[in-house]
Amino acid sequence: MSTLDTMTVRFEADARSLLSDLNALETRLDRLREGEAVSFPSLSDLQLRLTVAADEAISRALSGAGHTLSQAVLSHEAQFSRSLTQSQKALSGALQKAADKMASSIRVTVPVYVDGQKVAQAVIGRLRRQSVSEGSYSLL
Repeated sequence: MSTLDTMTVRFEADARSLLSDLNALETRLDRLREGEAVSFPSLSDLQLRLTVAADEAISRALSGAGHTLSQAVLSHEAQFSRSLTQSQKALSGALQKAADKMASSIRVTVPVYVDGQKVAQAVIGRLRRQSVSEGSYSLL
């Protein structure tokens, strides 16, 4: 049911007493035609009652619409959050599989440069210190 239809039904329900008063008004008019004395509600009283009934119907319809909108937004946020979490897990899984496949084919080599002269000097220095500490120093 559309919001306008809902408001109409609610207005009719809220205005029932007003409509019954209008029916009573018609009865009073008939009595006047017959020459009887009848009292009438004032026009301002009728307008006030009609305005109050319309305001209440509109207020309830808007309140219901706000609640419905709030529920829709919360539902959408929950669905988006679940969808985002699932997408992140799927992406993470795909990246992990790709990394696992690539890991077996990756070879890391580190180039090493050895300076023969520095190595020879270090060995000679070590041998000299060792021979001095043992008490047998020889010239190399």
